[in-house]
Amino acid sequence: MNNTNKPKEGVTTQKIADTIPSVDNAVPPSQNRIERRGRTPLHKQKRIGLKTEPGYYYRLVTDEGDRIPAFKKAGYELIEAESREGAKDASYDSQIGKYARQSVGGGKYGYYMRIPKEQWQEDQKDKQKAIDVIEKQIFNANIAGHEVSNTYGEIKVDIKSKG
Repeated sequence: MNNTNKPKEGVTTQKIADTIPSVDNAVPPSQNRIERRGRTPLHKQKRIGLKTEPGYYYRLVTDEGDRIPAFKKAGYELIEAESREGAKDASYDSQIGKYARQSVGGGKYGYYMRIPKEQWQEDQKDKQKAIDVIEKQIFNANIAGHEVSNTYGEIKVDIKSKG
């Protein structure tokens, strides 16, 4: 039985590897790396590249399901593409259509929307009221008609000094 995958007798795998050109050596080191303008850490990158106006709260809303119509119903408005600041590099999304959008990954886009800050603050207060009701139930329960404080639990820490 003839096995064609075996090297010829007397030929080692090192000799075979020596005959394969190295990718590292194929391009001179001066051309081996693409020159970059500079690195910008993620936490310093400007996510919303919009010309914003004071008095508004801005956010990027993913276009999936009925999120865009739901935000419109809540008082948000779509931002027109002209509000988007100019492109600085190849990562800038080209605008297709009337409204400013940005890739959010997975083949999906998010659209920039805004709402007057007063309305946004009212919404935040309403959300906090619901949280307060839940927290009150957690920390001060009514069990069988009796008010019971701190049903959530407690912790006590004693610090002993060394010495």
